[in-house]
Amino acid sequence: MSITFAKTEEKARAFQQMQEIYQQTVRDLQPVAEPDNLKEIEQLANHFQTKVNDFFRKDRKLNLGIVGRVKAGKSSFLNMLLFQGKDVLPRAFTPKTATLTKIEYGPQNSLEVKYYSTEEWEELKRLANAEDTSEVGRAARELVTALEINGINAREYTEKGSEKVEFPSEAAMMETLNHYVGENGELTPLVKSVILTLNRKELEGLSIVDTPGLNDPVISRTLQTREFLELCDAVFFLSPASNFLNQGDVTLLQAQLPQKGVRKLVLICSRFDEGLVDASYDFDSLEETLADTKKRLRNQALKIFHPKDTDQTNINTEKLLEACKHPLFLSSLFHTMIGRSYEQYNALEKKAYDDLNEETQDLDDALIQEIGDISAIEEELAAIVQEKDSILANKAENFVPAARQELAQVLKNQQRIILQHLNILATRDKEALLKQRQKLQNQIHSIQAQLETEFGSQDNKVEQMKISCLQDLRRGSREYGTVSDRTGTETKTESYRVSDSCWYKPWTWGSSRIEYRTYESNYTYVDVSDALDNLRNYANESSGCIEEGFAETLNLKSFKNQLLKVIVEHFDLGSAEYSPDYFRLVTERTLNNIRFPVIHLSLDSFLNKISSQFSGEIRDGEKRNELKNLLAAIIGEMFTYLAQELEKETQKFHEELKKCKEIFAQQLMQNINDDFEKIVKACDAKEASIQKLQASSKVLEDWTRKLND
Repeated sequence: MSITFAKTEEKARAFQQMQEIYQQTVRDLQPVAEPDNLKEIEQLANHFQTKVNDFFRKDRKLNLGIVGRVKAGKSSFLNMLLFQGKDVLPRAFTPKTATLTKIEYGPQNSLEVKYYSTEEWEELKRLANAEDTSEVGRAARELVTALEINGINAREYTEKGSEKVEFPSEAAMMETLNHYVGENGELTPLVKSVILTLNRKELEGLSIVDTPGLNDPVISRTLQTREFLELCDAVFFLSPASNFLNQGDVTLLQAQLPQKGVRKLVLICSRFDEGLVDASYDFDSLEETLADTKKRLRNQALKIFHPKDTDQTNINTEKLLEACKHPLFLSSLFHTMIGRSYEQYNALEKKAYDDLNEETQDLDDALIQEIGDISAIEEELAAIVQEKDSILANKAENFVPAARQELAQVLKNQQRIILQHLNILATRDKEALLKQRQKLQNQIHSIQAQLETEFGSQDNKVEQMKISCLQDLRRGSREYGTVSDRTGTETKTESYRVSDSCWYKPWTWGSSRIEYRTYESNYTYVDVSDALDNLRNYANESSGCIEEGFAETLNLKSFKNQLLKVIVEHFDLGSAEYSPDYFRLVTERTLNNIRFPVIHLSLDSFLNKISSQFSGEIRDGEKRNELKNLLAAIIGEMFTYLAQELEKETQKFHEELKKCKEIFAQQLMQNINDDFEKIVKACDAKEASIQKLQASSKVLEDWTRKLND
């Protein structure tokens, strides 16, 4: 499957004409516009050229992104879809520092690794040594510390930049991949991205990418993910069933992906079995639970993505949002359980089975087959492959219209600000402006009490979230603090002596020989790997629970709207000639400074307490009890640690909100003052300033009209 779509002469002319539009716009505005406005247009032109150059390079593949928040099940999804459930893509180093992994076709199975540059690693070391409590600082310390523990010389690899290793088979590559990107991989902290090249013809013409997410605290990796999304053609978007379509998912689906050029979108409700567990207590059978849960989640998607009368979306956005109304359902875990017996399940699969079967006791092979069915997802992938050329052709057709629309919006925004300044200059002299500024300062002071109330309500929400998280941590400690006995079967050989004596042969009297017989014997044991998996799962779920708790407690969109409402209600906006849009921008800039806490739990010390004493199958009854007691004690220690970390992070979060509250009014006033200073300065040469602003507005208006025609 090679890509046959090529740049025609007609399209080449259209792209060149768009670049000429950018250049002519800058030339027309240069005599009358501010430098920042010109720079904004030049950046659009450069970005447009980069996209065009990438799209039409000779080796261009269809970029298929696997997108979703932390713990949405992206790697499990890919392992299931491409590798029949085998763990080819290993467990990530940590949910917040996962590696961007590309999977592409090639005649030779290979692994191409890209390391941090020496400059990037030195910057990470600097951040690690600084008193930086942000996510970036913590991630830097985690990476640097992990490498020091592994005893690796960073410079050896950062100077190398990248390396490529070839393998005779996928199995051989799987054994090595963990070394570079696995949870305990020696080189994982140094790896920025990897490309897996597989000799699979079905991958030809595709580049499938498992993205680490847009909330990665390692800046260079976040930028890398954003750059990929800019070039992404199709996306499988995963949102977990137990928290389906949270605010972050909706924002990305509604506002960002359509604007980044994505032409095909498949919304997947992942970890579907967990959503069924949540709902199973409300129904008499799992069949009812399954039908109702699918209906409820579909209705949720329909409600969210139902177009409003005020929505102004382009055709591509409408098409993508329409796809969001029809989510597919995925349980990678149950897919791996199809056709196997309970005794063949691993510890995680047994736990998933037991959790779902606990309430109704009617989980059978047919329901496992239905929950684990991925045929609809496979059909979507096949359709994307089949439509690859048309998807790319459609994307190319939209390059110029999208660029014109984007430029028109930028010019319109610039003109709005200019008209605001013109209105103020035309209706007020310098003295009136200074009085108006003083009035605004007094108004800001008058809303301080209301701001105290709004930020105080957020403090209360954080405390309620802390209590809820502690309950989840305690519940998890009970679930993961025990490990079940297993039953095994082994073949034993037993010797016995057989007499060779024969009564009529006196010389044989007293002689004998040894013979052997085999038989099956059952035994009970505890698998140490189950205990270690419990520790990992408890740590991962607890950390994710806390992080999601903070993110969902402070719903930034809702908080911004509430603060904006306070401002609009208390400011005399009409006399100030300011619109709510202006204050919304200031509000967003201030709230963007808030950093959500991230809980980092080093597992090594906890895991070593078990692995240093036990390994493999433990059959002895006394030893089994020792392992179970040790696991319960370690889980208890982890709960205590996590509870303490939650308390510390909650206090830090309160401090962040307090700091934000203290600077919010100051920053609002500072922005207003800066704007007033420009206008006051313009009053010294009012006529000339008005003429320049009018000329700039005229150019912006003319170009906006041309672009929209």
